[in-house]
This record gives sequence, C-alpha cells and structure tokens, in this order.
Amino acid sequence: MAKTCANCGKKKIGFTDSCLKLKDKNILGEECYSQALKGNTFQLTSWALENTFQDFKNLMSSDTKLDFKEIHAKEKDNKKAAKKAEHEKRFKLEVLNQERIKNHNVTKYGNLYFDNVDKVILEKKDSWTPYITYSYNDVLKYTPVDQGHSEKKRHGITRAITGDIIAGGAGAIVGAVTGGKNYGYVDELGVNISLKDGKLLTVRFINESTKRGKITEKAYQDCNYLCALLDSITEENDSEKIQKVETVNSSETDITEQLKKLKSLVDDGILTQEEFEAKKKQLLNI
Repeated sequence: MAKTCANCGKKKIGFTDSCLKLKDKNILGEECYSQALKGNTFQLTSWALENTFQDFKNLMSSDTKLDFKEIHAKEKDNKKAAKKAEHEKRFKLEVLNQERIKNHNVTKYGNLYFDNVDKVILEKKDSWTPYITYSYNDVLKYTPVDQGHSEKKRHGITRAITGDIIAGGAGAIVGAVTGGKNYGYVDELGVNISLKDGKLLTVRFINESTKRGKITEKAYQDCNYLCALLDSITEENDSEKIQKVETVNSSETDITEQLKKLKSLVDDGILTQEEFEAKKKQLLNI
C-alpha cells in the first residue's frame, strides 16, 4: 500500500521506493529527505529513528544539510588530532619526568622513584606506560613485608605504620625489618604503600625463596632505607595534620564549631574518619 510523504503531502511512496520512517511514525520520501540529508542507508535510518518530522522541518528551515559522510570524516580527523595531541602531551611529560629523575637525584626502589625535591613518587609500570605521579601527601601508611623460612619452619613478619595524629604523632621507626635473623631463607621482602585514595603501591626486593647471603643483606639494607624514607614522609604528613587540628582548636572555642571544622578536614581528605571520631570523643569527653 502506497504511503504519503509527510513533507510534500503529494508524493506517493510505493513498496519499492526509498523512504525514511521517523521517530513519530511519519514517512519521508527520498525526493524530500535528500534535500536535507545525505548518507548511507544505515546513517539515514539511525537519524530517522532519533528524530521527528518537526526536527526535519527545523533542519529544512535552517538551510542546513546533514552530510553524514562529511561528519564522519570530521569526527575521524578530530579523534586523530586529539590522539596526536595526547601523544605529544605524554611525550613532553615523559621528558619532564626523565629530567626530574636525572636532575633531582631521585632514589629508585623497584618501579617507584622518590623525588625529595618536588616531594612526589613516580610509578613506572613498564616501558610502554607513562609515569604516574603521586604526591608525598598522598601517602597514608606503609607495611613492610618480610617472609622467610628455615629448613624446617617458616616465619613471617608484617607490620603497618598507621600513625595516630590525634594521640600525638606516629614517630619514626627505623629498621622496620629484621634482616632475616630468624630464618635461613627469605621468601619475600618488600614494602606495601597505602595511599589516601585506597591505591596500593608495592616494592619487592625479593620475591622468591633466596638463601641468606650478600644478596639478602643488600635487599634488607635497601628495604630499611625505603622504610626510613617512608617514616619521614608519614611523619611530615602527620605533623601537617596536627598543625591543622591545632589551628582548629586554637581558633574555635565552641565544640560544635570545632567539630564542623574537623569534619571539613575529613571531607578534604586531610583527616581519616577514624581520626575524626577519636578527636570527637576527646572533645565530648566520651
């Protein structure tokens, strides 16, 4: 059964005639829709399914012709240009990070680079992946991993430094690992670094069973150096927290206002929820 074009109202559209069925069920004949639309069957059909006859009339009145082939070509060029710009940006950043590593005497542990000048950690997962940068302020705590065994018995040591800033500071713990004194083979040695956003950075000095000797001694030395560095980072972060809390205490005498200020520090990621609750109990004498 022939149908009538919604645009001209005269042209009869037969079963074999090309047409578009719009979203509102109106039909457009090829003679009419080709005045404003150009593209392959899939592109035209997709447009028709998302647009009404009123949309078509608006398009006609604007004297704009949608050439989907041209639009697709422009989109492809835009994506290509954006990809090129992103590549150039990443390349410049890689060069900057390489210069930073060279000029700032950065210390490398595993795939992590510690820059004490800019106070950032650079993570390099592989040669194809760009450096990821984390601020020292993002470091929440660290956990030494020290696992080993003797010929008959296995041992393991792990410890997390959390730092209770409300109770008066974490304090430095130098020499966080034992040096394998309790066993003859070291199975795993390293450090897990927890960041405020929940991300975990890992450094492994030994990741397979290794008999005690010069290799393990060097690994324990490097591990303790890293732990000492992380001690200084977490201590500085805790000191900044203490200063911010003391600022709230000294500037506000009303408990409600103090709690509001402390809650804002939680929202800003400066204090943890646990630290806030501890201070809240202290203020309320709970």
